Amino acid sequence: MFKGKELITVGFSPCWDITCFIDGLEWGDHKQAASRTSVPAGKALNVSRGLAQLKAASTAAGLWGNVDSKQMVEQLSSLSELIKIRHTKVKGATRQNITIVDTRNHREMHLTSPNELANSKSVIAVEKTLKTIIDQNTVCVFSGSMPTDKSLAAIAELFETVKACGADIVLDTSGAPLRRLVSTGSVAVISPNLDELGDLLGKTVPDTPAAITKAVKPLLRKVKTVLVSRGAKGAIAVTGKGSVRAKCTNLSSGNVTSTVGCGDYLLAGFLAGLKQTGKISSAVEKAVTHATAKAWGLESDLIYEKMKKAITVITKHNY
Repeated sequence: MFKGKELITVGFSPCWDITCFIDGLEWGDHKQAASRTSVPAGKALNVSRGLAQLKAASTAAGLWGNVDSKQMVEQLSSLSELIKIRHTKVKGATRQNITIVDTRNHREMHLTSPNELANSKSVIAVEKTLKTIIDQNTVCVFSGSMPTDKSLAAIAELFETVKACGADIVLDTSGAPLRRLVSTGSVAVISPNLDELGDLLGKTVPDTPAAITKAVKPLLRKVKTVLVSRGAKGAIAVTGKGSVRAKCTNLSSGNVTSTVGCGDYLLAGFLAGLKQTGKISSAVEKAVTHATAKAWGLESDLIYEKMKKAITVITKHNY
């Protein structure tokens, strides 16, 4: 499954992730930030970045505002050998999401902006771009939030086009878009967390391997594989043949610096594993290892072989 195939990440809700670090902050304060970072992001681009950490190449596609597209390309230039930029530029500026980190009191505040780039016209523009770069040897990874208005119908039509071109589709979104797009029957893999799975199914799913596997079975009429993130308990992948689950057994030996983006790195590890081996078992192991490394802040410092030495992951099969 997906072995040797080209990976293309597609995002309709890109952003700039701006993080300000401040040593102590209260309402009404006027303080200078100790440091500030600004990186091009959005879940789809985060997946490409996570793949790059594993030395797996990908093409980053989807929407980006023409006002700041040059800045985005410049920021990603150091990863140009692993991330090929094929974003569709549309009129406007890419939104900014701001995180304020109070380093003294160990707390954060997240301020998000609305996505003004996604509409029916821009979705069609993305479709035109994708048609020039996809074929039967391609996996399109649609990740991130999606519009719920009439633009969603355009995305559903895009999925039909991608499928007609012979490409596989991986979907990581939530809510109404997830329900609508799974119903098309065009999706090969979905990657919800437990809450998103429950929302998709319209019921609460207990966090046990048996309960998750049972709950997922009806979805396998529409999709081939469901990868469910379980947070600290790892992840489980369910297919028509059975399930594979994995978890880190030495969590207490690491220091969790942030869980932001761990879901994106989980999916990146899963895709990298499938691209390299085609086997679900090794893909789930790599997914949990990579997500744990992200939580521990190790992903940018360690190659995968060293990650495996620092992070102990066990897998269990049920075939």
